[in-house]
Order: sequence, then structure tokens, then C-alpha cells
Amino acid sequence: MKEERVRLDGIDPELERTTVRTLTDALEVGRHLKPKTIASYRSLLSSRVLPEFGHRELRTVKPSEVTAWVGAMIDAGLGPSHIRQAHVVLPMVFDVAVKDGYLLRNPASGTRLPRMEHREAAYFEPRVVDRIVDAVRVPTTSWWPC
Repeated sequence: MKEERVRLDGIDPELERTTVRTLTDALEVGRHLKPKTIASYRSLLSSRVLPEFGHRELRTVKPSEVTAWVGAMIDAGLGPSHIRQAHVVLPMVFDVAVKDGYLLRNPASGTRLPRMEHREAAYFEPRVVDRIVDAVRVPTTSWWPC
């Protein structure tokens, strides 16, 4: 007779052994999202998340490894925006794992991400605007029949 293990935290030890890939295969990423967003998430899963974490059991992924993954993307020269987009997908997978009782906590939450560079929007100088207006000015004669 098989002895059943019961844990106080309510997590089934068998579910913890599920791989990240298995969970993402079963995950319908963002049914409420636009098709372009879904395609982007799937691309990020296949190019960034699954090569690093796909073979791993959910229970073995540590927050420090997620931080190291982000660091490796920084070292590889990826921009902050791309890194942040890749990071959005990984916590989504682990959020499902937590909600469905595979894990007690999300190892990807709280990861420090590179700061986005905020740039001042480019504006025309007033004299340039005046020249543009002069160049496209419509004659003042009325075209409306009176």
C-alpha cells in the first residue's frame, strides 16, 4: 500500500515535481489579451524562459536563479524593455502554479529589474513650428459658397 504524504502547507509533493515546460504547455497565456500580445508572450516563452527554466521542476527554481537569469540577459546586452518583457512571462507561469496549488510562493516575484531609461520627448522649437505653419498655410480666401 502506498503511503500518502501530507504536508502542512497543503502543497501536493507530486505537483511540485511538474516542470515549468509542462505548466506552460497547459497554460493558455492570456485568453483575454490581444493576439499580438499572446504571440509576443509565446515568443518570449520559447526564446527566453523555456531554454533557461523549461526542464526544471517548479519546486527547484529559486529567486536567486531568476535574478541570475535577469543578470545574464543584462550581460548579453539585452535592453531593459526586452528584459522586463521576458520577466513578465515567467511570473505569470509561477502565478498559475501558486493559484493551482503546485507551489506555495512565486520565486519570480520581487525580482529587481533594470531601470527603463526615460527620455525627454523631442519637441520642435517655436520658430520651427512657425516655419512649418507658414509652409502649409491655406490661403485665406473663402471657398465656402455664400
